[in-house]
Amino acid sequence: MLKRRHAVYIISRCFASRLAIVGSGPAGMFACNGVLRRKQDVFVDVFEHSPVPFGLVRYGVAPDHQEVKNVINTFDTMFEKNRDRLRLFCNVSIGRDIKFEELLDNYDAILLAYGSYKTRTLQIPGSKNTKNVISGSEFVGWYNGMPNISAPNNLENVKNVIIVGNGNVALDCARILSSSKSGDGKLRISDIPNDRLDLLEKSGIENIKILGRRGPENVSFTIKELKEQFKVEKWSSKIEISPEDQQKLQNLLPTLERKKKRLTEVILKNSGKSQGERKCQFLFHWVPKEVIANKDGFIEKIRVENVEKNGQEIEELPCDLLIYSIGYETIVLDGVPKNEKKMIDMKDHCRVNLPNSSVYATGWCAHGPKGVIVDTQQQSIFVAEEIVSDFENAENANAPPKTLEILKSRKIPFLSWDAWKKIDNEERDLGKKTGKVREKLTQFDRPEVYFKMESKILDGPNVGYCSSSEGEEEDFKVVKDEDEHQANVMKKFGPSSNTGAKGVLSDFKAFREQTKLAMEQKNQYFLEQAKRGMMMGSKEEREKAQKEEDEFELEESELDEIRRKRMLEMKKMAQNKIIEIVNKNQYSDAIDGSNKYLLAVLIYEPENEECAKLTYLCKVLAADYGNVKFIRATSRLLGMSDAFRANGVPCLQFYKDGNLIGNFVRISAMLGQDGDVAKLRKFLRKQHIDLINGGYASDSDDGDDED
Repeated sequence: MLKRRHAVYIISRCFASRLAIVGSGPAGMFACNGVLRRKQDVFVDVFEHSPVPFGLVRYGVAPDHQEVKNVINTFDTMFEKNRDRLRLFCNVSIGRDIKFEELLDNYDAILLAYGSYKTRTLQIPGSKNTKNVISGSEFVGWYNGMPNISAPNNLENVKNVIIVGNGNVALDCARILSSSKSGDGKLRISDIPNDRLDLLEKSGIENIKILGRRGPENVSFTIKELKEQFKVEKWSSKIEISPEDQQKLQNLLPTLERKKKRLTEVILKNSGKSQGERKCQFLFHWVPKEVIANKDGFIEKIRVENVEKNGQEIEELPCDLLIYSIGYETIVLDGVPKNEKKMIDMKDHCRVNLPNSSVYATGWCAHGPKGVIVDTQQQSIFVAEEIVSDFENAENANAPPKTLEILKSRKIPFLSWDAWKKIDNEERDLGKKTGKVREKLTQFDRPEVYFKMESKILDGPNVGYCSSSEGEEEDFKVVKDEDEHQANVMKKFGPSSNTGAKGVLSDFKAFREQTKLAMEQKNQYFLEQAKRGMMMGSKEEREKAQKEEDEFELEESELDEIRRKRMLEMKKMAQNKIIEIVNKNQYSDAIDGSNKYLLAVLIYEPENEECAKLTYLCKVLAADYGNVKFIRATSRLLGMSDAFRANGVPCLQFYKDGNLIGNFVRISAMLGQDGDVAKLRKFLRKQHIDLINGGYASDSDDGDDED
């Protein structure tokens, strides 16, 4: 019988679609995962301009937010499971190393998902050439270990820091700076590189001021990030607002929607004057007007103006480090159309307005820098659906892309998935020595280890989208020439009854028939097990059913009665264990309370068979795991899009300490038609969801659960 990976390869010569994804951050990877799961005969190449993958997740998310970075585990699984049809090309810049037009020539579709990585500059006198005036994204990239970013100068002499901006990037910068001087050691177990943390801990920082141009009602902070700043030990963090602003916020409270109202309540609760040796102050209605440097070219002061006083109130604040976080600019690749706002010209929500081509865009590069990773994920799911739908209606596919030949001819060193795993494993091993998640490498100047030219890997496992599993088919070799490759396949597995396209279809038909037969046999086994009372229930219940069957030769009707009683018992156990949410406030309150428990949220659609089945499975889990609180809500109640309601349910989310640690869209597709409680439990373990202890498990295995 044909091995599946080889059958897929042969079919691909005539029928497969080829997708190029520009960007390996969350937008591109969520979309990639969606396409691969929905369409088996598609091959994907991912291009990343950085030396290593995962973009914002690796270099943007704060090191003390490891629960957010854990989404990398999902991407890792995606690459490992799809080695025969998914390739990674890091250190390859589209526009510099490969032209956009060359992607159009080599792929059936292109997805742009490269984010917004150009920071808006601070356009005030003295800011351009003065030392220690840096952007927020530059500072975030530095402490996250991004290559080729220098540390702020003379951090040991920095006492006063001013941060311009009222968004989460500004908060991240303030929190990392203050946490490094708190002495609680939390950053020491994160993935912040040790050399970066050493410099931060040796700094002389005592005062941090966060300046906002507008009032406190206009901040773009999220509640979680704002609360975290007030919890930093040995620091007095306060929001300093005028009596007029305080009264204004009080008057606004009854009119605000739930999320904004809670944020405003946090602001009011933490308003006042900062006291103590180390202070973090939130100041409003101030804008920077001029940077004043000392004789050595370092920033010494910053002149600011109160916008409410029409230029009548100007102050000079001492400043040794100025960090500005005032937004991002979207970069449009050469060859991609621009609109009047100098952003990508979009035909609709996901398609680029480029005639006679299939070009898509998602994430920040398409819609601007807004939203968090969960928002990006929902966008990407929709885009994946559209790409697959368009592929199904396409007439022809391109020939295999000549990406490797192009890179070889231009002598462009790139990092493949296998090379990245070497780095990944090395970082994790280095981290274990000091009790950290990982110790990031910050320089990639070892090409003999990390970067492999195409000429060295033409016969390797990641070429031609085809590889043999380790330890099997060792004499099967992937070669560059496709005809010779197919000849090798046929020599190994025998000739087809026909040649050409008919032979391909014949082989694939035989393969599908074999698969169908195996599935029927598996289903028959499950049916027999169900009759014997072996499918559902706890370990004790299954043992009881088995013992009863061994001791008595029961009639079919008696078995039915045992099953009926067991189901009634399980329903009784699970009664009131899964709570129906009827408004968004209950949903928000449950997430807020997830510091006391692990919260499982089932998002469903009424009268949906898959949702009904998952509801039952969740009820069984709710009866078994007391540390997990299960709730469910309709997708319409939570304001999900039409595309999500049609294609994203059932969705199972997990929250801990207010953070999203698991988001499994269309989870029924992941479990398969024969998905049961045991399979769901095992799936969640693989995704690091710890149902027993009610939290996130940093390590998991593929073994069965305790049942």
